[in-house]
Amino acid sequence: RLSETLPAADLLQLLNEYFENCAAAAAARGGEILQFIGDAILIVFEIRRPEDEATVCNDALDAAIDAFDSIAVVNHRRRRAGLPVIGFGLGLHLGEVTHANVGAPNRLAFNVVGPAVNKTARIQLLTKEAGVPLLLSHEIAAHIRMPLRSLGRFDLRGVAGVQEVFTPAD
Repeated sequence: RLSETLPAADLLQLLNEYFENCAAAAAARGGEILQFIGDAILIVFEIRRPEDEATVCNDALDAAIDAFDSIAVVNHRRRRAGLPVIGFGLGLHLGEVTHANVGAPNRLAFNVVGPAVNKTARIQLLTKEAGVPLLLSHEIAAHIRMPLRSLGRFDLRGVAGVQEVFTPAD
């Protein structure tokens, strides 16, 4: 909607504020930005050793919460200036991905692909339908220390089986 109604300079300012704050939150917790895709960001948190899995999952959730907190401050300023606020949803999932250069021979981009990427994207899309800005898959929720609540089980397009999703309890 905003791309239809805002002047290009205002839209770019909004996107850059969003990207800057989310990127800072992720980087502070070990996340790596792989791509900016329109108004979305693809961020990965690498698990280098199996014994680090729970720590990295909790770092990813902390980064997501930090991003929402940072954007809340930005939105306070934007409201006071009469500007549209930034709204977004985040999906978190734990799974294996394949790192690769993909594209056409004269235009390759480093990316991640695989079922885990698809599932994460579908969980993120579910944030709109569920009316909850932060959703976690069962796989990542199993490692999270903070209280979570289940929102139930959902069919996710292109993902086999019904998937239970969670959100922070508070």
